[in-house]
Amino acid sequence: TAESTELDRAYHPRFGPWAPALNAVGESCYEAIRFLARMGQVRGRVDLAAAATMSTGHFYDSPRGLMRLDGNL
Repeated sequence: TAESTELDRAYHPRFGPWAPALNAVGESCYEAIRFLARMGQVRGRVDLAAAATMSTGHFYDSPRGLMRLDGNL
């Protein structure tokens, strides 16, 4: 995606040549951090109860593009 390309372009200048590999696992970890940040904005905290009660329709940016919550997924 365009978002993945942008992450790749900015990753090494920001985190340096010894940054962890930017692969599927690294991209998923980055996406999880973006989700946690959005959950903190919406719920005011980052914990299991907050994740379980996130409602459908919230969006967050990720390397895969704009993601939309469907239920608590």
